[in-house]
Amino acid sequence: MKMNLKLLVVSFLVVVLMVSLSFVGCKTTTAAATTSTEVTTAAATTTAAATTTTAANKPKTIGFVMIGGTIEHCHIFDQAIRDVAEPKGDKVITLDAVIDITKMNTAVEDLIASQVDAIIIEGLDQEAHIGVIKEANAAGIIVVQSDNWCKDESITVGQAASDNVMAGYMGGLDAIKKLAGEKGKAIVLDNPGSPAATDRVNGFIKGFVTEGGMEIVAQQKAGGVEMGATVTEALIQGHPEVNVLFANHDPAAQGAVAALKSANMLKDVLVYGVDGEPAVLAFIKDGVMAGTAKQDPYTMGKVSCEFLYHKWAGDDYEKKIVIPVVFINQDNVDEFLK
Repeated sequence: MKMNLKLLVVSFLVVVLMVSLSFVGCKTTTAAATTSTEVTTAAATTTAAATTTTAANKPKTIGFVMIGGTIEHCHIFDQAIRDVAEPKGDKVITLDAVIDITKMNTAVEDLIASQVDAIIIEGLDQEAHIGVIKEANAAGIIVVQSDNWCKDESITVGQAASDNVMAGYMGGLDAIKKLAGEKGKAIVLDNPGSPAATDRVNGFIKGFVTEGGMEIVAQQKAGGVEMGATVTEALIQGHPEVNVLFANHDPAAQGAVAALKSANMLKDVLVYGVDGEPAVLAFIKDGVMAGTAKQDPYTMGKVSCEFLYHKWAGDDYEKKIVIPVVFINQDNVDEFLK
């Protein structure tokens, strides 16, 4: 089964990449992702500044560190930042953390060395970036952390993230509805350390277990397609009775789909994710997955960039904003397919 699963995951990744590329006008590599405005992990290429100037009569340079260049969510977030900054004549430098905390912190250090005016981090952890954010502050650089909350709010000028508790909660309720009286036994793929993932899992547990009276039979860390497949393969061997699987994000859910398909269990398990990735929407349309909670990365990116301009203008503004999510299943998936 492991050889078949490995081949299936590889084939699955190729299909997901082809689907994602059809929605994202950019080139990607494992070392760096290239958007229509060039993204790199080491030396970033900035966009050309417009001829207009900022209120301070000097163009600003904003550094953005995205979670991963292969994720559509991150490119939409990046475009939103540019849509706010570039009309003001300001520059945006985008670096790719390749879903790695150490690389994200290194990217922030690179931006500090480049003497940018501000940095926006699409955070991977609530505590792991605190040290490097303080380094930026010491250099006179203001910082926004979004997507995952920063535990120390005093070192950022703003934070924005999805309503992740609701994202998981709605998945739990939908699973109970689809089970139609059958006892629910779920596997949960979580990601401890990520406040977004923790909130999603807690939301799912609230709806599925606390309010719904169902059962979690196994819970283990899994991030990304490959890890989602590997962990799911192991867990379903010990829990063949499972009929629901909730993953903390869509890539892990996609890996779970591959493992369940390899074990000939996919038709018996309701699979849920969070993000609203194009490949997952296609899965929902085809009945391969049961649902996902779609985030709004454009609003998240826009709000994150606006924090900077509020700070520079000396405005009184709300520094922590929760962005609503939309639950998608077969009832409404057509509204979101492009």
